[in-house]
Amino acid sequence: RENVTDVTINQSTYGGIDFGNETLNFSGIVSLENAFNVSKGLISVDSETFPALNKSASVVMKGLDYTKVPLINMSSGFENTAGGDVCPEDVCTNITYDVANGILRFNVPHFSTYSTETNTTNGAPVITSTAVTMAAESVSYNYDVDATDPDGDTLIFSLITSPSGMSISS
Repeated sequence: RENVTDVTINQSTYGGIDFGNETLNFSGIVSLENAFNVSKGLISVDSETFPALNKSASVVMKGLDYTKVPLINMSSGFENTAGGDVCPEDVCTNITYDVANGILRFNVPHFSTYSTETNTTNGAPVITSTAVTMAAESVSYNYDVDATDPDGDTLIFSLITSPSGMSISS
């Protein structure tokens, strides 16, 4: 129990923690519930009581119902359900969110409590079409711009600056 590798703590409904090839020490842990909490929108390891569990890991949270990538909060302590601070980009890395299945994945270099909350920031629109890059002199140039907005906002197209004779339909 002192040199365990290839450990995955899995809670089928709400997700899990994959420690990969990190070496963990489970000495003194009578019940996994004393050291780990995997619940909806929350993953926590009691790394204060069990410092040998404070390792890097891949985290999966399931059963989420956000319409876009949620904010990931980080807080100290075990089983802390309060939000905490937004997890820095150098701590929570490789973040992906599958909206259709409610699955959030990310990596962490160490452990505390990670929780989620609705992301209310306004995401930038993304152009999804490819511009026509060939043109001929004295021939009208047309480009049908297609774009999506991660927040579902209605998009209005406009030109801030343009050459003489260029126009755009909103």
